[in-house]
Amino acid sequence: KQYEKQIEKLGNELEEIEQTLTLQFDYTIPCRTSLEEIRQAIKTPYVVWANYDVYQKQRFFSFIFEGNLAYSKNQGFRTPNYALPIRLFEEISTSKPVDVDPTGIEPATS
Repeated sequence: KQYEKQIEKLGNELEEIEQTLTLQFDYTIPCRTSLEEIRQAIKTPYVVWANYDVYQKQRFFSFIFEGNLAYSKNQGFRTPNYALPIRLFEEISTSKPVDVDPTGIEPATS
């Protein structure tokens, strides 16, 4: 009887956890829509920031920056490190593309 009570109790806890997990994600939004929202946010972050509510602003901040804002008494707020996706986008945008040699692949002939 004790085992059955424990199993029932743990089963109820498991059901509660599963319900909270399903409430956290909105599976009705297609992936393509989410991708477009991210692209728009990266192109014009201030416009997106102005239209977000507090919860969306917290998530957006976590997407852009790794940690919280640091504060220095002498210099004020300091910019935190960018998160991995932003560093990756910066690396791609600032790197020079690999171009094909203008002479072509075959050796030059005279």
